[in-house]
Amino acid sequence: MIERWPAAQLGRMMPYDERMYEWWADRADTPLPEATARLLGLCLVRDGEDMGRPLLDRLIRLVTDSGMLPAAQPMLAVLALRVPALLERHPDLGRHFASPDQALFAYQVALQSPDRPEVAEMIAELGTSVAANRDRVNDAVAVPSMVAGLLELPVLLPTVLSQLAVYGELAWSQVRPSELAAAVSAAGDPSLVHQAVASYVGCRGGEEFEGADAAAMEWLRGL
Repeated sequence: MIERWPAAQLGRMMPYDERMYEWWADRADTPLPEATARLLGLCLVRDGEDMGRPLLDRLIRLVTDSGMLPAAQPMLAVLALRVPALLERHPDLGRHFASPDQALFAYQVALQSPDRPEVAEMIAELGTSVAANRDRVNDAVAVPSMVAGLLELPVLLPTVLSQLAVYGELAWSQVRPSELAAAVSAAGDPSLVHQAVASYVGCRGGEEFEGADAAAMEWLRGL
């Protein structure tokens, strides 16, 4: 699987590689171990869009019928958001999205495609779940794009910024000063994000910025 050819550039996986997934699907009568379900989820988020629909459906049923959907998340959540028709054919995928452990990541992925009707309907539901379970946010699910993506859920921003500070430059190099300034303003109380701002300024305060980013960095330095 790791060495398969990048034939997705041609619109479909190579038959040689797709046949490996058929072997996997043929194991439907065999209980699926948790580690195997996780590996299958990782492979499907990479290849699922480029294989035939019947085979993809068989593989997802293999995961759900084995009771291993939690093990294959959030990978299958990402795949379903890329291919919303999967939510109609496999309702369990959608129901699992709103679970406290998956909702924040799924919400952020959904924000990348808000114009798709099926996804737009999910954003409000995911947002409600995320806001109600903000204590479940941790550094494993925090990603830099959330700084700008969670402005509509400001109650989460102090926690997300705090978790991103764990990664220092790795995370902050992906966040523009103007994005962080907007997040700090949306959070309401600067004292709630003081440590995260200090971490950011410590990482990027010596860089030169232009326009709105330059003004934002100056503002952040003064907090």
